[in-house]
Amino acid sequence: MNEDTGQQDTEVVKAAQLAKWQMAELKHLDGLDINNLVRAETSADADAYAQLFSAALEDPAKLEAHGPALEMLRAIMWMHESTEQGRPPFGPMLQMGNGARSAAPDDFRGTLVNVILACLEATSHPVVRARLAHLAWFLERRRKDVGLTALDAYIRVIEMLNAGELIARGEQGTLSIAGRDLLAMAFGVSRGLGRPKDQHDQLIALAAGLFRQACAQDEAWPVLRFGELALDHGSMAPEKIGAGIEQFIQGRLNDSQDDRVGNLWHLAGLAYRRAKDEVKTRACQTQEAESYVRLAEHFATMTGGAMLASHWMTTAISSYHGHPEARERRKELRHRLVDLQEGIREQLVPISHETDIGELVEATRDHFSGLDLRTALLRFTILAGPPDPETLVKEARESVAEFPLSSLFSQSYLDADGKTVAKAPGAGLGPDADEEGLEPQIARSESIRRAFAVRGQIEVARATIALEHHVAETDLRELLRWSPAIPPRLLHTMTRGFVRYFEGDMVAALYILTPMVEGLVRKLLKDHGHDVSTLDNATGTQEDRTITALYDALREEMDAIFGRALTEDIRRVFLSKMGPSLRHGVAHALLGDGTPYGEDANYACWLIWKLVIWPLVPHWKEITQPDNHPKEEP
Repeated sequence: MNEDTGQQDTEVVKAAQLAKWQMAELKHLDGLDINNLVRAETSADADAYAQLFSAALEDPAKLEAHGPALEMLRAIMWMHESTEQGRPPFGPMLQMGNGARSAAPDDFRGTLVNVILACLEATSHPVVRARLAHLAWFLERRRKDVGLTALDAYIRVIEMLNAGELIARGEQGTLSIAGRDLLAMAFGVSRGLGRPKDQHDQLIALAAGLFRQACAQDEAWPVLRFGELALDHGSMAPEKIGAGIEQFIQGRLNDSQDDRVGNLWHLAGLAYRRAKDEVKTRACQTQEAESYVRLAEHFATMTGGAMLASHWMTTAISSYHGHPEARERRKELRHRLVDLQEGIREQLVPISHETDIGELVEATRDHFSGLDLRTALLRFTILAGPPDPETLVKEARESVAEFPLSSLFSQSYLDADGKTVAKAPGAGLGPDADEEGLEPQIARSESIRRAFAVRGQIEVARATIALEHHVAETDLRELLRWSPAIPPRLLHTMTRGFVRYFEGDMVAALYILTPMVEGLVRKLLKDHGHDVSTLDNATGTQEDRTITALYDALREEMDAIFGRALTEDIRRVFLSKMGPSLRHGVAHALLGDGTPYGEDANYACWLIWKLVIWPLVPHWKEITQPDNHPKEEP
């Protein structure tokens, strides 16, 4: 083999290792009119342009001459954008359990940056220019000129959106969610460039103007979105932001039915705190807390509303934390909370949903395709409910009767290092087989059920939701804040975990959500009036029970709250050493790198979602009505 042949073979191997969006070269741009492909598009959303490049790839002539370049452009425009500080601005839209994913920024490092810059020069459309320039600058931060190009493009997109020349997912104007995200992305670029005066001054003026626009209309969400931006980036004097929010609240919202009033008062309080006005800060804190009291009393008058009433009363008490003049009021609200909790046991009805486990993947995909996000999340919650424990025992007895040798002898369970972590006695023979000995059989059948549920339904549904909707952290938090299962101090953490789950980042999702199970169970037990702590008589100290201790001491109470099926499912997934034992594995770093991508981990994240959301299902229409949440993106 000569040297030339060896070099050719090396290039062939290298090309085989590249994704199709990494094969673009400058020669693939010759004769490609990017402007002509995107000129007529009026969307402010990057994925609309990804669809245009996909359509161009269906033309055989374009595919042959420009295929790699079009693949690159499609992949870049389809990347998920993030406005979270400290994270890359873009990420893969999809991540699969086998490690496969869509394009990520690091895929375009090196010579591809020059191809991206050539595409940038070849187009004048501001949406495409903003994405291309931002990515190129992110990959090569020394190119300040490219960063300024991205910033100018973002400003132009925002101005066109505000003028109605561009549309964001069917909504005109920058007061939409997309408008907020575009402005946040622009501020991120400006911060990275050292806040260049001309462009940064334009952003400050845009943020202030949009906040004023938001305060002049009747919808609360734009006020929250752009009030936070204006406050975070110093676009206005903080006392003016606080005053603007106060004026907006007056006469516009009914705080006996709308939790956004509390959000607005909280934001106004933050603004006044920034302005060092202690009197108005405390006044806003009081208004925030009392808005939650009125919300709690509203649900207290509704059939089946005791759980939500208790949740919002707890939120009101928490909102008074640190208020120097609210001690007596907090005491009064605690007594009222006890009264509200009295009605939970009578009003709570466990929610169950029977699902045909033979349902094919295509049927599940069809079941979730084309839905608005609220309906998709509801269907996701009531997917494959945990099986009835008595049915599991009955089926295990039948299996033992049919295959007696499979459970005649005791069984040992080993960990990855070969240590025996659990033992199960033999079940015996006949219809009177020992129930403790049936546990291994039940654990095996449950493992199969979980795997089938994930492969056939849960993962298909999650991927479909992620593909058709952008599950934003800010907006998902507004649904989760209704859940009585989530302690208020953990709302942001839980939201982050679920957003990572819908994004397919299973490592982050599993390690964020699994430790939360104990807190969720403890919160619901406390809300039902149960003591979840222990008292050491010798030392006079109290400690919260662990989840294992809660199962030992309050099992009947947990069954009454969650239903025995859900209680058993939580135990088998997170605690049982005959199952995946995820809680122990996460807490003690015993899991392998591949575990988060397995069926048990996926099922565990979905099970936590179900635990958090199922109390809201009876009130779904009221909670998710357009007046209470942002308008759904088509």
